Amino acid sequence: MKSWYKIIGAVAIIVYIILLFTVGYQLFIDDTIAPILTQKKPELIRFYIAMIVVSFIGFFTLVLGSNRSVDVIYVKNNTQEGTNQLSSTTPYSAQEHVNGQASSSALKKIEDIILSNQFNKKQLLERILRTICNNVQAVVGAIYISKLIEDNKILEMVVSYAYYNTNNHLLQYEFGQGLVGQVAKNGKEIALSSVPDAYIKVVSGLGHTSPNHLFIFPLKNEEEEVLGVIELASFKTFKEKEKNFLKDVALLLAKEIETNEYYNLRL
Repeated sequence: MKSWYKIIGAVAIIVYIILLFTVGYQLFIDDTIAPILTQKKPELIRFYIAMIVVSFIGFFTLVLGSNRSVDVIYVKNNTQEGTNQLSSTTPYSAQEHVNGQASSSALKKIEDIILSNQFNKKQLLERILRTICNNVQAVVGAIYISKLIEDNKILEMVVSYAYYNTNNHLLQYEFGQGLVGQVAKNGKEIALSSVPDAYIKVVSGLGHTSPNHLFIFPLKNEEEEVLGVIELASFKTFKEKEKNFLKDVALLLAKEIETNEYYNLRL
């Protein structure tokens, strides 16, 4: 498209030059200034209008032809449930593009953590959880690992982030028990935007408060077996791009848990 702008601009400049040295010359060649202004006023007006229009077209099109174009960025959403690929693409803003790059950077960081902490599984999970919470602005987080105890499948919290453990809050859940157990049983994430005050607390030296947004998602292997659960709490809504990032993280963690021995890990 820019080449056409340049061609149009060049043609307009050529027309401008022709008008300047032909029509303009004929208007001025055989008369003095006074007769031109009086006798040939309509011709002068049309001449100057034509000159202005042609010069504007030439300038404008040359500018368009020389400037860089702004491309609309599209992103494919690969995480729609029940499909492997999504056929449509969705345009998004520059700020969302920056956020997408931040998520990609965080995912790369998590991959590096997994590669560099193979001999300290607890530290690996703690660093991953901290990276997750920082990226999605979660104020509380926990990772649960699926275990088999006396023929019962349970989820046990093995690492946490800014978690305040009250006496009446369980660190273990059977499959189907509570929100964490329900996610493990169904293999589907749960997102809540109205969390009871007593469910999770954020405690600091200045006092305590309760986040009102919760996102719990499973860690599943390729056979759809739930190997663990991650629970996150925030003061803001978890956006779709953040949920997509967390699903990517879940795949990485599930593969790590399945490949290595995490079932003996304790909080």
